[in-house]
Amino acid sequence: MKIAVATALVLMSFVSVGQGEKPFDRKETLKWFTENFYGEPNAEAIAKAQIKPEIFYPEGASAEHPVPVIIMGDHCSLLTDDRACYPDVPTNTILRRGYAYVHYGFNDVAPDVYARNVNGKIVPTNPKLPPPVQPTLASWAWGFSRVIDGLEKDPRIDKSKIVAIGHSRGGKTALWAAANDERIALAVSSGSGTGGARYLHHKCERGESIRSMVDRILPHWFTPKFAEWADREQELPHDADDLLKCIYPRAVYVMSGENDQWADPMGEQIARQRASVLWTGKLTGHIGGHVRPGPHKLKPYDWFKMLDFADNVFGLNRIVSPESQGVSSEGIVKWIDDIEKRFGGLHGFVIRRHGKVIAEGSFAPYDTLNEPHMLWSHSKAFTATAIGFLTDEGKVDLDERIVDLFPDKIPANPSENLKQVRIRDLLTMNLGAARTDAENKDVSGDWEKALLTNAIETKPGTKFKYDSGATYLLACIVERKSGKKLMDYLKEKLFDPIGIEKAWSSVSPSGTACGGWGMNMTTREIAAFGQLLLDRGCWNTRRILSEGWVDLSTGYQSHSWQILGLNLDGGRDWDRGYGFQFWRGRYGYRADGAFGQFTLVIPEKDAVVSLHAGPTFAKTQCELESVWDYLMPQMLDEPLEENPKALAALRKRCAALLTKPVANESAAKPDARLFGVTYQLEKNDKRDFKSLRLDKLADGKWQLTLVTPAGENVFEVGRGEWKRASARYDNTSYEPLWGMVGERVTAVSGGVTQNGSIVLQLRPVTTTSVIDITLMMKDGVPTLSGNHAGMGGCKLFGKATNR
Repeated sequence: MKIAVATALVLMSFVSVGQGEKPFDRKETLKWFTENFYGEPNAEAIAKAQIKPEIFYPEGASAEHPVPVIIMGDHCSLLTDDRACYPDVPTNTILRRGYAYVHYGFNDVAPDVYARNVNGKIVPTNPKLPPPVQPTLASWAWGFSRVIDGLEKDPRIDKSKIVAIGHSRGGKTALWAAANDERIALAVSSGSGTGGARYLHHKCERGESIRSMVDRILPHWFTPKFAEWADREQELPHDADDLLKCIYPRAVYVMSGENDQWADPMGEQIARQRASVLWTGKLTGHIGGHVRPGPHKLKPYDWFKMLDFADNVFGLNRIVSPESQGVSSEGIVKWIDDIEKRFGGLHGFVIRRHGKVIAEGSFAPYDTLNEPHMLWSHSKAFTATAIGFLTDEGKVDLDERIVDLFPDKIPANPSENLKQVRIRDLLTMNLGAARTDAENKDVSGDWEKALLTNAIETKPGTKFKYDSGATYLLACIVERKSGKKLMDYLKEKLFDPIGIEKAWSSVSPSGTACGGWGMNMTTREIAAFGQLLLDRGCWNTRRILSEGWVDLSTGYQSHSWQILGLNLDGGRDWDRGYGFQFWRGRYGYRADGAFGQFTLVIPEKDAVVSLHAGPTFAKTQCELESVWDYLMPQMLDEPLEENPKALAALRKRCAALLTKPVANESAAKPDARLFGVTYQLEKNDKRDFKSLRLDKLADGKWQLTLVTPAGENVFEVGRGEWKRASARYDNTSYEPLWGMVGERVTAVSGGVTQNGSIVLQLRPVTTTSVIDITLMMKDGVPTLSGNHAGMGGCKLFGKATNR
């Protein structure tokens, strides 16, 4: 692609944005930087410029499907005319992510040669080379704009999604180009240092200074007036933060290597943080960045993080190949094989790496990716996060005493231990209560009063005892302190900002969300929550929750080796400590709910794994170990070579995940006496199912009728498949710990054994419950036996009453 160049760079204007009492004046700031740092493009150089960028398109780019584009500006060798891309640019990954890639060589506009200031005159260090032009940064930035001129004529390019990126001197250039050219939607600076993203008011002994640039190396990058600021950095009226502000409300990303002291990574991030005041709370733009281990280089990791940022800025949150994020597709398939064999109760999963979803799936008839699923105690993490928001707002002090928060609920003569209970003790499960079954104890339905009248048998803050009632009190505190219902408060502060749309919760008799259980969300939604935590409270570069709270709540706050009266063996994942309603684990930490509702946050692998499962309570350790044994080793530091065949196999496997329906002996015929009779069920504990009837209809289909406390439910029975219908299991207006309140989509499958007995299975697919039923002839009487597996589980038994 060749571009006809113009002879002047047009400086564009933009509406100023207020900042406190002193408005930020973009026009004045650009003028100052032009006069004092960058100057105007060298007229002689740009008149002779012959820009010959190289462009690569992703598969499918067309006028009907235009793609975003990344323009990489760098300095090619003048001696060899080497037009190769900058080292370590993962071009194939960029294209697979759906971006076009353009390489633009600065030497096409102005030569970049090493030179020195000799008695005030700039001379090249190699006399065989032509003298450098001044100022080259402005000329190179002009070249960025001319490349964009050419791209605007290309129908395959999405003109609203243009990225300018550069490393070192290229990072300085990309920032200056974006400050002047509003067509650049995202400017990316890597190790740009002085004259780029480095905040020069930050003193750094080893950092690149204006004096070092003027006296020793490459002074031709800047305008001659730049030299007047040598040794006067503290006097600068404008610094790098103002340069970044000139790009607002478009996006900026600043990345650095922590060992790159010459560029001063801390100074670069200080400038980003200072500039972020313009972007804070705004949805029209983004500013972000990272510091990684290592030297002054542009590494593949930097590209991955930048691409993730760009995807978020442009709303391109899509599933990417595992290989692009350093994970093997074959390895994920092996994990699916293992967890099915070892655990056998997975309902759905989402795996995120480096901020991107690399694999997800639901085991039909479950659809946890789209349908809210019971979280059980995973709910606790959300309730604790609500406390975190209130703490950030200054509305909650973790050392507040609960007797002061519930003066209307405490006993007339509270014990000394009760007087000492703090919010912090509720968060760490160090309440010390003798009992935790408030919903059974208090017939009036006042759970708050029941919990506060429980005996506090141990000194608060000294002994871990898992207690969902403590979390319920936290939910009550949220509602008292915020003046809003817990789920409404979370919707405002958390759900809406990160895209959780389907969350709902059951409530107590007083209408308060249960807090310690009762929430329902999709696997994608809890994985998004995990990503927020992994990014320490940021979502798409927007600060949602403070870093301090994330670190506090997910860090070690208490021992945890006693849970529900069980002392777990060493080496398992419940004896690694407890935070504020989060479990510490063998790796990272997790939100944790009964029967395998997990969001695993693994900072050491920059990964999130969210799982919905049930009803195998005793095997949830196996569920975790499958992740540790099969997924963790697959997460490598560098991208892998793409493997289209393995990726296709993974995608096919994820699309075909299935919970096996009831097997049917093809040659067997059901005993006709089992149809058309009502099986009256004996008392079955907390479920209290009343009766069941199975009819064979004229068209040969089976119809099942189950009477529960909530009424009659009718299902079609799938033969060798699942059939879905809606059902109601409980008639309470609130949820006891074992409840299934509201409408519950249920999948039903049935089959025949060799002896003619009928086997039925009901799976309320938004829960962790499974109901297994066998109809058989026993002593000449149609008889039912079965089991409800899940919270509030029970045995089922009954006989036909109308033969």
